[in-house]
Amino acid sequence: MRFSVATGTDAGFPEREMARGERGSGRGRLCGPLLVWALGLAFLLGACAPAEPEKPEIPRKGISGILGRAEIKQDRLTTWAEDSRILVTWSHKTEVASYTLFWADTHEEAESGGTAIEGLTKARFEHKELENGKTYYYRVQGFTKAGKPVGTYPVVGDIPYQYETRRFPGFMAVTPRVHDTFASLAERYLKDPAKDWMIREFNDLTSVTPFRVVMIPLESYEPGSLTREGYRTVPILAYHNISRIKASRMSVLATEFERQMAYLRQNRFQVITLRQFVDFLEFKGQVPEKAVVITFDDGWRSTYEIALPVLKRYGYPATLFVYTDLVGSGRKALSWAQVRSIEKSGVIDVQCHTKSHRNLQMQPGEDMTGYFKALVQEMKDSRELLRSKTGKNCTYLAYPYGAYNHLVTALAEEIGYRAAFTVRRGSNPFFVSNYRVLRSLVFGEDDLETFAAGLMTYDDKVVK
Repeated sequence: MRFSVATGTDAGFPEREMARGERGSGRGRLCGPLLVWALGLAFLLGACAPAEPEKPEIPRKGISGILGRAEIKQDRLTTWAEDSRILVTWSHKTEVASYTLFWADTHEEAESGGTAIEGLTKARFEHKELENGKTYYYRVQGFTKAGKPVGTYPVVGDIPYQYETRRFPGFMAVTPRVHDTFASLAERYLKDPAKDWMIREFNDLTSVTPFRVVMIPLESYEPGSLTREGYRTVPILAYHNISRIKASRMSVLATEFERQMAYLRQNRFQVITLRQFVDFLEFKGQVPEKAVVITFDDGWRSTYEIALPVLKRYGYPATLFVYTDLVGSGRKALSWAQVRSIEKSGVIDVQCHTKSHRNLQMQPGEDMTGYFKALVQEMKDSRELLRSKTGKNCTYLAYPYGAYNHLVTALAEEIGYRAAFTVRRGSNPFFVSNYRVLRSLVFGEDDLETFAAGLMTYDDKVVK
């Protein structure tokens, strides 16, 4: 059964398959109470929303990619359309004494001439009393006191319209503007452009269509990412060393690491933080359909020199689990200055990997009193040292060699760790224990096919 809602003239919600969803997709999510709200929304918006322009001429040239009223870049002309008016703004040049704004009905006319509004001293102009649904194009020329032309601003087009925003329990219904993207809508309504995936998945869309109503989820709408088809899982990748020269079992070649990060991008995986992942476990938030977490263990210098620049380039967050005895111990290890620099980068989050990297299980010949004292030193004292060196309170722990027992997990929770991580291979559903989280080691001999095989983001075996 297909279900679609229309508002105004041909403007409506994207079609949703309500009875049967695609595996791992957003389809089939809205049911029960939310379906009732969606039906009510259809009637409300149908009654009060303005008609969509019949055949809006969406500008194909010179469109400025903006996030709402985002900061204007140098030599950029931007627009913000409202009901019957368009605000035009541009970057100011110190040598300019006045500006002339040209506007026209076509891109070509605005580029070659158009109607001139002269003598503007501010880098903005509000064009009023416009016809809704009609496209307007703008160009600006600056002049010095001597009348010499200075700077050029590319032509930008926009469409005034009665952009509606309606709020309902759990979501909003908004009318996107010409320049809107999922990121701009997330920036405007969720205060975080990185949450663009929530809007895309909630609406089952691949792109934003101007004037077609989009629903903005204001809260988690899929607790635990559990659907009638199965449940979402989150793989966590665990790296150790990165080498520019030679790969080994625990050292991935730098070129391969770059290929793996590119694979995530090309296949639309979304790298999330450890905090987002643990929020997912605790039903405090949801994660994208193809979420993945990146971690590094130990504290090798290659994390700073090789991995960090690559992660910055891709915009991927990661976590580094450091064991404190390694820091400053040699030329291949990180220094404390580098650990602090990594933490301040905003890209890699530094967390705890114990003091000496000893196996946390009880060893032969070890008495219980000595064992317990050693565990406290490994998990608590190292955490306090990291706090004194970096100023942060570590909330996540990676077990050396992935080894643990019931005492270790209980003590980790008692000390104040929010979650702890093994190296048991697998992908994590929402019901995995916070203190037995799975991570898949990435080995130097792994090819891209092996790497991809560890990225399972959905499991349907429970319902088969």
